[in-house]
Amino acid sequence: MHRRLAVRGLVQGVGFRPWVWQQASALGLIGWVRNTAFGVEIDLHGDAQLLDTLQARLWQAPAPAKVEQVDVLSVAASEAPAPAPGKPFEIQASVNHAISHASGHATTIGADLGVCPRCLSELFDPDNRRWRHAFINCPQCGPRHTVTRSLPFDRGHTSLARFLPCPACEAEYANGADRRFHHQTNTCPECGPKVWLTQTDGSTERDQPIGAALKLLQEGGILAVKGLGGFHLVCDARQPAAVARLRQRKRREGKPLAVMLANTASVPPWASMTPHEQRWLQSPERPIVLLPQSERARQVLQGVAPDLAWLGVMLPYTPIHYLLFHEALGQPAGTTWLNTPQEMVLVVTSGNAGGSPLVIDNETATLELAEIADGW
Repeated sequence: MHRRLAVRGLVQGVGFRPWVWQQASALGLIGWVRNTAFGVEIDLHGDAQLLDTLQARLWQAPAPAKVEQVDVLSVAASEAPAPAPGKPFEIQASVNHAISHASGHATTIGADLGVCPRCLSELFDPDNRRWRHAFINCPQCGPRHTVTRSLPFDRGHTSLARFLPCPACEAEYANGADRRFHHQTNTCPECGPKVWLTQTDGSTERDQPIGAALKLLQEGGILAVKGLGGFHLVCDARQPAAVARLRQRKRREGKPLAVMLANTASVPPWASMTPHEQRWLQSPERPIVLLPQSERARQVLQGVAPDLAWLGVMLPYTPIHYLLFHEALGQPAGTTWLNTPQEMVLVVTSGNAGGSPLVIDNETATLELAEIADGW
C-alpha cells in the first residue's frame, strides 16, 4: 500500500526528519522523507497497519518538534512508483515546493534554544573533539531562527553555508545512529566558525580570545559579544565604575539592567527564587526572569537596578557565555561546576547605543560599538 503525508508545524531544524527515518526504518517501511517550503513530506510503501502506526506516531515526535497538522495527499500511482523491495528508507534532498497542502503558508522555524545538557557534557569534556567549541549545537539546541536565510531549512540556506563540514562531521551527518544524523548546522573546531577578540587599539587575539575577553571584564572593561540575533554588551556587575561607564556610553542612565549568572545555584546571594521561577530560568528558551533582589545585590551590584525591588536574571544560553564562566574557574574538566555557586555576575544588555537599532553584524559593530565597548 502507498501513502504520502504532508506534515505541518515545527518540523524543520529540530531533528524531525531523522526521527521519521528511525521510525520508518524500525517498522520496515520503504520510501522517503524530505523538507519542503511548507513543512515535511513523507512517502510510504508498506503494510496498511504499519502505515497507520507511523502516521499515529508523528503526533508523538520528541521536542522541540511540534506537529500541528498531518494531511494525506492524493498522488497518482505514476508519480509514486513502488521502490524496489528491500530498498532502505531515505532522507531525500529538500524541495522548494510541495504537491499539495491545505494551507499555503510557509513552514515554521523554531526559536533559538539554549545549550542542551548533552552538548554541555561534550563542551566541557577535555577528551571530546568539541572541547570548548564556541559553536557547539545539536538537533535539541542552538541557533535556528537567527541563522535561517530562506526555506526549506538546509545548511545551504543558513549562515553556515560557507562552512563546509569536515570528514568527521560528515560521518556524523551520514550515521543513522548518531545524534547529529542529518543535522544541518553541525560544526566542530576544525570546520566551524572561529572566535576572536578585537580591542580598541586594533589588536586581535585569536589564540586565546575567551581568556583575553575575561581579562578585559576583570579589569573593568566593556565587552561586545556576538550572540544569537546580534551583539550584546557585557561588563562585571560587581564593579560599579564599569556599570556606570556602560550606562554613560550606551546613554542608558536610568533603566534597569539585567544580569547573567552561571547557574541557578548562583542565584540565592543576589535574589530569591521559587521552584517555578527556577524552571523558567533553566528552560531552553532562557528568558530574563524578574526576581526579588537581595540586600546584598543592592549593596554590591550598585547601579544595576537602582531603587528597584526586582532584579532581571538570566542564565547562559550560548556556548560563549558558558565559556566565560568556565574560564573564570580555570577551565575545570566535567560539568560539576555547572551545579555549584559561582561568584561572577555579568551585566548583559543589548548591543546598541540608546535609541539606535541592535547591531547584528561585524562591520557595523566595528563602527558603532567602538565608542561603547573596549573589545568585541
